[in-house]
Amino acid sequence: MSKTSPLKTIGIFLCRKTLCAIPFLLVYIYYEYSRAVIAHFDKTVTYSFLIGFEEKIFHEPLTLFFLSHRNMLADYLSIIVYALHPAYIVLYALILLFFTRDGREYARFTIEFTIASAIGVTVFYLVPVAPPWIAIPGVTRLPNPLVMATSALLHRQYYDPNPYAALPSLHVGLTVVFTASIYRLTGSRRALYTGLILSILMSFAVLYTGNHYLLDVIAGYLVGATAVWGTGLLYRKYGRALDRLAARCGGIIGSMSL
Repeated sequence: MSKTSPLKTIGIFLCRKTLCAIPFLLVYIYYEYSRAVIAHFDKTVTYSFLIGFEEKIFHEPLTLFFLSHRNMLADYLSIIVYALHPAYIVLYALILLFFTRDGREYARFTIEFTIASAIGVTVFYLVPVAPPWIAIPGVTRLPNPLVMATSALLHRQYYDPNPYAALPSLHVGLTVVFTASIYRLTGSRRALYTGLILSILMSFAVLYTGNHYLLDVIAGYLVGATAVWGTGLLYRKYGRALDRLAARCGGIIGSMSL
């Protein structure tokens, strides 16, 4: 029986991985496209209760507090951390897909990402919220280098598909999903602490840059936790079936079982 050539084996491997990547990429496209569609619905935009919540606790909106305490280090830190989203999520999903052996964590991460995105889009539609940089006079958000780079590559100015999608903050919510995933994958406290640090830094960044309110951040944590918890319920009931599907996405170059 003739052996499969290495080139053909790699080609089959890459085709299979590409097919497995489609569900995650479709969810990401759905998230971005849905935000753009929601912006065309005639909905009442709100923000007063979010500002009022911060004023009761801090006597002023947090965005104004940060605006009066700006410094270069915090500026650059918040800009860089904020710009990581969603690039690090997409990159992490691809790393899981191509560099883990059995495909189970990629599948679970994809389900959690799907649930978090679905919750976020639903709330964006039901409760459109103007972020601080729109709602509060005198506030301008700090630039996003990823958006600037995209605009330069496309030779056109890139705008948010829906600037009224402030509540919840999926920037924060997806750090919870990411943290849960790397902890499951490694079982390492160091990985857990790394994810927690990212989550804290992202929470600071979205507030400091004027893109979100404190309640957006809290809601983001709840969305992320709900996605992780909900996926756990699915796996407790349908875990074997889901693992059988995930096994089709397993394998890494160098040890491919096709």
